[in-house]
Amino acid sequence: MTARVEVYGRRLSHLLVARLETDEERRARVSCYDYPALLRGDIPSAPEPTSEPSDEGRGHAYGVEAQLLRRPTGASERLGGWLSYTYAVAARDAYGIRFAARYDRRHAASAVAQVRLRPGLALSFTARAASGLPTTPALRTRIAAESDTNDADGDGNRTELVPARDRAGRLLYVNDLLNRHNAGFVDYVIVGSPTNERPRIERENQMWVPFLPTIGARFRF
Repeated sequence: MTARVEVYGRRLSHLLVARLETDEERRARVSCYDYPALLRGDIPSAPEPTSEPSDEGRGHAYGVEAQLLRRPTGASERLGGWLSYTYAVAARDAYGIRFAARYDRRHAASAVAQVRLRPGLALSFTARAASGLPTTPALRTRIAAESDTNDADGDGNRTELVPARDRAGRLLYVNDLLNRHNAGFVDYVIVGSPTNERPRIERENQMWVPFLPTIGARFRF
């Protein structure tokens, strides 16, 4: 039997992130919105990421890996394999906040067993389990914007943004982002109200394949 434990830690700098708007860019974007006074609170006035990269990102990663290994030491021993467990943290610092990296997966465990049935023939079993990837919950809804290309408000400005409405004239909304079954994909849908009040957000977990057994064979000559 062999046991091994490894601990690691890294600090990361000059990571590429999307550059935030400057004050001038933010003011120019916000000035395109032509919302009534009652709806101006739905204008996204905080600086938003741009399509230009910046190397201002920072981060860190640390964790521990443990493994227990058993190797057959003679022809009479038929059982071998290993157990492993990893705890890992990966975080990023950008825009004045700290958040989990996209590949941050805190827990991962593996178990492998091999039984030698006879010389040249062995049967193996493998099992793996891991915690899910991080998600960001939707905080609230805000009124969607659309280009006023048809001058719907009659002010002669066709380059501005106005509140989006459906064919019935009702306001349209979008998500404002900032021990259970693990979801393969998380989506947030907006559930409307028959009274045309502000809709609510509901989280939908797309389950995909929660458990996937596989079988294979390998021949060596």
